[in-house]
Amino acid sequence: MDQTTIFISSVAQDSLTSIRKSAFEAIHSIGHKPVRFEDSMRYIHEDSVQTCLEYVSKSDIFLLFIADKAGTMLEDEGKTVTHLEFLRAYHEKKRLIVYVFDEVLNTYFQQIRPQILKAIESYVQEHDKAPDSMLHLIDQNIDVQSFHVEPYVWYFLYDLEQKGIYFEKCSIGTEIASNIKAYFSSLFKESIQFVKHSSGD
Repeated sequence: MDQTTIFISSVAQDSLTSIRKSAFEAIHSIGHKPVRFEDSMRYIHEDSVQTCLEYVSKSDIFLLFIADKAGTMLEDEGKTVTHLEFLRAYHEKKRLIVYVFDEVLNTYFQQIRPQILKAIESYVQEHDKAPDSMLHLIDQNIDVQSFHVEPYVWYFLYDLEQKGIYFEKCSIGTEIASNIKAYFSSLFKESIQFVKHSSGD
């Protein structure tokens, strides 16, 4: 059977360990091929980042979990490894599934996003152009110190939103397996309807 390959992406942080494990096991149990850095990857390049990106390219679906940590920043790129993985999947038009911890997502939409939009409006009025760096704009204009979330996460969420990505909510300690199985069941039904429509039935 031709298995669907799902790349599981997230920052390496303790609060995501059990969710990554549950996602891996759920995907495997329904006959698909989960890929995660800690136990699925063999180095294609000496550079582990390039290896991750190659595995993203080889995958059919990109499954991303976002919590409160930004992860490893690559100074030459100006982005984190997780962000680069997402961008590779996005530009290669992979199916994207993005889960964000509910507390982080609620804070983003209720408090951070309005501040970002206001800061952009002020910048455009003053400079007559869009900001050169959204990350710098957020660092300079948003009161991020009052939150436990690392500032880059707000930039990451804003970038995803601008690209039209839909966010699913998840919670720490929540059993994610049933949610993922239901999601893939919906994808399967969606594909059947597409095939029927394409064949003219």
